[in-house]
Amino acid sequence: MLVVVVANAQLLHFSQFYAQPLAINPAYGGDYKGDVRLAIINRRQWGQLGTPLDTKGASLEKKIRIVNNFLILGGQFLTDKTTAEGLETTMAHFSATFQKAYGKNLLALGVQAGLINRRLNEDQTFPSQFDPSTGLFDPGLNSGENFLVDGRGHPNVNVGILWTSIYRSKIRFKTGASFSHINFPDEAFSGTISRRPIRYLVHHSIEARISPQWTIAPEAQLIYSGGAKQLLTLMRVERKLNDVTAITGGFGFRGYAFQNDAAIGLISLSYHYTDIGFSYDFNINELSNETRKTAFEISLIARTPPKKYKKIMHKKNKPCPVYVDPF
Repeated sequence: MLVVVVANAQLLHFSQFYAQPLAINPAYGGDYKGDVRLAIINRRQWGQLGTPLDTKGASLEKKIRIVNNFLILGGQFLTDKTTAEGLETTMAHFSATFQKAYGKNLLALGVQAGLINRRLNEDQTFPSQFDPSTGLFDPGLNSGENFLVDGRGHPNVNVGILWTSIYRSKIRFKTGASFSHINFPDEAFSGTISRRPIRYLVHHSIEARISPQWTIAPEAQLIYSGGAKQLLTLMRVERKLNDVTAITGGFGFRGYAFQNDAAIGLISLSYHYTDIGFSYDFNINELSNETRKTAFEISLIARTPPKKYKKIMHKKNKPCPVYVDPF
């Protein structure tokens, strides 16, 4: 019971979610300019409580052209220390995405398959192990929990869909949805069965080029899983300094409905095919009245230049239509 409560209390998330797109939606595979993309991120939060909560992610993708469509193969690795003393989760997935072009529109379908391992720290204690005579927790006392193992691994499957559309070469719309844990894996540490609920995630973003130098990008995502809900909104503004350099700043909020959990500030620098980002979260919920709880993230995205492909011709000696991204 405790493990389920902890898992639902904090949905794995990044404020710079665009720096780990495969963690949001497997259909995001290949959504970049270039041939190969490597993305790395590290999030640390609530260090004021002692041991900080720590989440790390890394992903690698490669585009493969099939006629005028693309197959993107990749992999993702995530680790998440959910509580200061308790649950640790490790995820490793293989990802495949297929992109189909329709003029100025692009449809992407993605699937992930892999393993999730969850482990309880051997030093974890429970309320029933509190010794009032000493005022301390005693691991030697009966915890009352029926744990058969302190670790559990299980297969996992995620799927997603993404629709991208270009309007007048100045505005790009992206709408997608993903469904994680669709195989309902059993993640119980005891003899009882505890199926992990599906994580439903919908997201939408707009990128508008308002001048040759300036681009604005509002975006939002809503997550629902086992009764836990989370809404993340973000506004980014990019200033192009020259043909190969740009700087981006932004702000956002995380929470649900009118109950905000954190305010977010971020900044990133892009040079050629490399992006370096930094973000800072400041809690604005009830917990922040007791002590200021913050989080920060550092991200790195590196891409190789796009390949040059020959035009594929119809039998009538006309080139096949190809989706062209003007951004």
